[in-house]
Amino acid sequence: MVINLGDEKDKKDIVLTVIKKPGRDDLYEYYLGDTRIGVLDTDVMEDNILILSNTIDNELSSQIKDAIDRLPREEIEQEGELAAQIDAYLKEFGEEDEVAEAITLVDLDENIEDNDKDEENDKEEEKEQEEEGYEEDKEDEKKEDKTSTIKDVNVKQSVELDERANDMHDVRKWLGLPQELDRIGVIESYQMSDLKDEKGKNYDNATTRYSLVAIRKDGKVEPLSKYIPDLEQRDSAGNDPTTESYQVDAEGKVEKDAVLSEYQFGSKIIQIDNREMGRIEINIGEEARDSTEVMGVQLRGENTLFATDTETRSVIGEYEANGEDTVEDNLREAKEHPDPEYDKMDVRDIDGDPTTKSHIHLEDKVYFEDGTELTFDELAKRWGFYKDDGKPDGEYAREKYLEKQMEDLEKEPQEIVEELDEDFEDPRIQNQRE
Repeated sequence: MVINLGDEKDKKDIVLTVIKKPGRDDLYEYYLGDTRIGVLDTDVMEDNILILSNTIDNELSSQIKDAIDRLPREEIEQEGELAAQIDAYLKEFGEEDEVAEAITLVDLDENIEDNDKDEENDKEEEKEQEEEGYEEDKEDEKKEDKTSTIKDVNVKQSVELDERANDMHDVRKWLGLPQELDRIGVIESYQMSDLKDEKGKNYDNATTRYSLVAIRKDGKVEPLSKYIPDLEQRDSAGNDPTTESYQVDAEGKVEKDAVLSEYQFGSKIIQIDNREMGRIEINIGEEARDSTEVMGVQLRGENTLFATDTETRSVIGEYEANGEDTVEDNLREAKEHPDPEYDKMDVRDIDGDPTTKSHIHLEDKVYFEDGTELTFDELAKRWGFYKDDGKPDGEYAREKYLEKQMEDLEKEPQEIVEELDEDFEDPRIQNQRE
């Protein structure tokens, strides 16, 4: 796919590849070179492309999006399907370089006919080899590797290894996994005993609810611990974790709960938890340096269309743009919220930056930078708010303070009080109401 990003005077062509996702009727992926930069889900998206964050710079991504959104969707789907056919064809026949030179979108069918003849010749050669005993050798080779495949277990959720873990690494690099792997997946732990290694030996079950597996590009499934030897179940009691931890979902919302299964290698954490409608959520996180507490972030899986953004990923550290955000600072900020408030929080409330917040914290006192502390009863006297019995109306003073605070969440407490001093400049008037 060649799209023009310039104007009539300054034309600038850029070559993109759009390819239909194998096994999916609704999902198409866009590549710039070897980098996946966007997706199209024809079932839910009105635009023709969703640009993935942190793949290309903002100006270029905006130009590409505008150009692709102008194209007829049928044209994109047709090209994506043809590209998928070519990709499957390349994997089935010959050397990629040779086949790639012979195949174009225009003459795909013609070349398939030519190669059908080659296939007939190959069959003749196979007959001769069978007579000479080659077929027996092939059968022996097949028997040697008895590794289970994705057909042998129910993979409840999986994450592609080219998804972003943080601004510096994709999931593959974050986990330190080799190129022959395609995804990591989640299965019920009892199914571990259904998996077989190359010699046909069954693996042992884990004691937690869910287990992690590595899914190779050829569809074979193995325990993730084979590729991460120091991966261990993160639970001292030997069962599901019970300690609650903070997690941020793909939309930046915060929750605090005990995940069902948790694994660790070094300071890195992988969490697995149930969600509504039978879905499984996979989080990755970092353990605090000075404790065993964890901050986790949701990874995009098969049931999650949108990737997490830079701000959300930054809560587990390694935020390339601004240096490293520490998990300790983020946990400290999160703990400033009482438990009933955590469901109101978003990433701004646990990013380690006290200047960003998503909502008002209800305090018993107002604190000034110079150390001054004022209760709301004291502010009620200051502003002339009294109940019928003559006592200061601290609740009404709090209400007025919060109304003023909501006008600008960035204002300091002293600024808010001084503005209210102006609004209620005669403190001798009792039971003053607006």
